[in-house]
Amino acid sequence: VIILLAILKGYFQETYLLSGIILLLNNLVFPLAVYFFIKGLLTESSYIKDFLSTKIMVLLGKSSYVFYLIHIGFISYFIGEHFGLNTFTLFIVLNCISILFYYLLESPLNNLIRKLAVKKIIIN
Repeated sequence: VIILLAILKGYFQETYLLSGIILLLNNLVFPLAVYFFIKGLLTESSYIKDFLSTKIMVLLGKSSYVFYLIHIGFISYFIGEHFGLNTFTLFIVLNCISILFYYLLESPLNNLIRKLAVKKIIIN
């Protein structure tokens, strides 16, 4: 669906018919495709499910919020400008940094907040 949207936007001028088709693809077809993909991952056994449940993919999923925060910003800009990395290498380096930040910051802070929340619930 995403490839079809890119083709439609790339080859045709914006018309009312095209914008209607794009609206339909964006708001109906794409969410339904995502729904069936996720439902299949939850209910069926597949290579994609096995791949996404490997330790490295689970770790990348846990560190994805940190990656989201740093992939555009000072850290990304600094590394890209000062080390002259290509896009793929920068992607790998940012993933390594996000894993490091996950273990050093996000996970310990999450555990601390959970402990404080439990203490507050017990005290009240």
